[in-house]
Amino acid sequence: MCETCNRRLIVKYTYIRPVVTIHGRKTIRVKVMGCKIHKNERISIPDEKDTSLIPKCYADLKLTILIGLLRWRLGMKRFEIKSFLQMKGVSISEGAISYRSLDFLLLFKELHKSMNEKIKTYFDRRGGIILHIDGTHKSGGKVVFVLQEDFNNIVIDADLIPTEATEHINPLLSEFKEAYGSPLVVVRDMGKGLAHNRFRVLCSHILLYPL
Repeated sequence: MCETCNRRLIVKYTYIRPVVTIHGRKTIRVKVMGCKIHKNERISIPDEKDTSLIPKCYADLKLTILIGLLRWRLGMKRFEIKSFLQMKGVSISEGAISYRSLDFLLLFKELHKSMNEKIKTYFDRRGGIILHIDGTHKSGGKVVFVLQEDFNNIVIDADLIPTEATEHINPLLSEFKEAYGSPLVVVRDMGKGLAHNRFRVLCSHILLYPL
């Protein structure tokens, strides 16, 4: 249905596109549905119901989720993921794996935003949170800034920022504090980019312990 006028959408046109899935490469037919009145109201629906497409992406949603879990949950390197997928009959470049890993982080971020209250309740029941902060991963000249919980290694937030300057880091830390409160402990590397005085937005008292 059209979100503007609630009219039933009609098929505007169909096209064929290649896609990489967890079962390998395939070609699928996609229907583009639109509103007769509101020309900008359009959605794309693949004929195959088990294939979820991401706009302008040749990897489907299930493959993107798999790559993200292997990269960020299991800590596998890009070449390891590439080898693993090749054994499953899936051929994908290391560059594509990097992009799909970032897509996964962005999807995960939206999931967390929709479940902030439930996640905060879980942390409160555990008595607080030990927060790991990592700004070392780089992609295309930008920094992947990751906030991760210690006990279950839950990635709480992640974003691409131009640099590790205060003006880019502080908004992310402020969002975390607003949603979850101050962490019990902040764990970070000793790089200059994550100087301890930048974390006063999270905690009023800061102690440094060499690891």
